Amino acid sequence: MESLQAERLTGVQGAIGTMEYVLNITLQYISERKAFDPEINKFQVLRHQIADMATEFEAYKSFTHQTSYRMAH
Repeated sequence: MESLQAERLTGVQGAIGTMEYVLNITLQYISERKAFDPEINKFQVLRHQIADMATEFEAYKSFTHQTSYRMAH
């Protein structure tokens, strides 16, 4: 059963890497894309959505690190 847990944890770490890549691509895209003249990263609603995305990402990352540590010790 422990190997199954390690396998799941490995899968989650891959997903977290993908999430980080997507977040970085999103930040790059909204700083380049323009709508109604300014870049869309100036719009408050998008800033809130990106902040929520980043917060969730950090929470998942922290949870995975804590779980990895507990499995190792």
